[in-house]
Amino acid sequence: MPSRIAKLRNEAARRQHHRCCYCDLVMWDGREVSLSRFCRLHGLTRRQARQRRVTAEHLAARADGGRDTRANIKAACLFCNRTRHRSRSPLPPLLYRARRRGRPSGVEDRSKVEGARHDAGKSSTPGI
Repeated sequence: MPSRIAKLRNEAARRQHHRCCYCDLVMWDGREVSLSRFCRLHGLTRRQARQRRVTAEHLAARADGGRDTRANIKAACLFCNRTRHRSRSPLPPLLYRARRRGRPSGVEDRSKVEGARHDAGKSSTPGI
């Protein structure tokens, strides 16, 4: 039986159409049986796909009193979730989202933009 946080994460992923709340890239649900299919569909290596695994992101961190509630949990890819929290003072969710979504106007599928893959190292897109 899934934990409460897993249920909230899965609900958030469905509400967000399995797109990261920060970078808007499609996320992998974490089931190993679907990894190969996800890689084929999105032209990713297994390593790249694992960076897109769906995680539960607390908008208000637990350390700051944030709770495991529907309103406080969003679905974020593993890369964005880890990257946001590596900073000494993580950006607030809306500012981090704006930074991650910086892209040329009219581009809907970030996989078509150079640097859109999370493991590409330093992105050529300014601000990311």
